[in-house]
Amino acid sequence: MVLKNSQLIRPLVRELHPYVYGEQPKIKGLIKLNTNENPYPPSPKVLAAIRAAVDGRLRLYPNPTAQVLREKLAKLHRCHADNIIVGNGSDELLALATRAFVEPGVGQASSRSKQQATGRMPAPPCRVVQFFTPSYSLYPVLADIHGAVKNAMPVNPDFSLPPLRELKLGKVWDFRAALTFVTTPNAPSGRGYSTCELDALCKAQRGVVVLDEAYVDFADENAMALALKYPHVLVARTFSKAYSLCFQRVGYCVGHRDLIAALHKIRDSYNVNGLGQIGAEATLDDLPYYRANFKKIIAPANG
Repeated sequence: MVLKNSQLIRPLVRELHPYVYGEQPKIKGLIKLNTNENPYPPSPKVLAAIRAAVDGRLRLYPNPTAQVLREKLAKLHRCHADNIIVGNGSDELLALATRAFVEPGVGQASSRSKQQATGRMPAPPCRVVQFFTPSYSLYPVLADIHGAVKNAMPVNPDFSLPPLRELKLGKVWDFRAALTFVTTPNAPSGRGYSTCELDALCKAQRGVVVLDEAYVDFADENAMALALKYPHVLVARTFSKAYSLCFQRVGYCVGHRDLIAALHKIRDSYNVNGLGQIGAEATLDDLPYYRANFKKIIAPANG
């Protein structure tokens, strides 16, 4: 008997809508904003460090845990290397969080709103991936891949977060959701959220909260302290946006060592390439270069 190709693929995967990547047009002189790449190149010192590493080391495996980079990041954030995991971009870490903290579904992924409309019993919180909308379009894709239940909560018309009291009264937001993603500052709106309001939200949640700070270097404040304050909070950051290393794919999460250890258990071996590690390490050694660029990028918006 000959099987159709579709019969070889899991039903859940057959129904998936993949993440839509930012278009990479080749039009000369075009100012491309859709993928939010930094207009400034990496530091000359970073480029020199990467070039110098293109030698016999290319035949060797990189450090499996990005130990040197984690130690440098720990010094920067005043924590321990055990509080940090480095990933193949922060996207890998968001995917790992979904796999580590959310119970997978046995059937097709669904949304809370769809369940309510059809009169079905809501899924248990252990299966729920929750996020505000609009925000990073990868979140629902990660939930769908995992067969999880999506709970998307609209932000206010001005892109601010609904106050905590409204979330409690509305009975749509799930304070027991297994995993909650909060993009801060928000993408695509650019709206920043205060550490105070994020603190209140994190304190109220019972599941894991990931504060996705991909654009935090362009914000007035950050919530890194919350990752070290609460045992159920992770802060995700990336070297792609502010530090001009999209090509190298390096991101990291900071949080309680129990959560970090869980992510380490399920990550791929040698998940961060050696040149990426070296580029990120050199970046941390030349932060004044990047901070000067942050001011240039922010200045027009404040002018």
